[in-house]
Amino acid sequence: MKEIKRVDQKQKNRIRPTGEEIRKAKKFLQNKKMPLNLFKPRLFASASKEINENYNGTLNNLLKVYKATNKVYRRKYYGNNTASTSDNTRNKEV
Repeated sequence: MKEIKRVDQKQKNRIRPTGEEIRKAKKFLQNKKMPLNLFKPRLFASASKEINENYNGTLNNLLKVYKATNKVYRRKYYGNNTASTSDNTRNKEV
């Protein structure tokens, strides 16, 4: 049981970002004008460390996931830009 705990602790230490990495991630997100409530600097730094990518690659990967799950972005990807019925009736009246 102690062996498993040691391995888990080592894995946590590999993923856990240092203070310097968190500050760099925060500065990177601010330079990209990303809202900090969307991607928290600590989680962003740990995600970057876990997938072994630089911050730019991590941001691109996270934005792909965010855009795929966000309804506003999903409409753009699936081509659901057709006019609504209210637009059609308004055009007929004119």
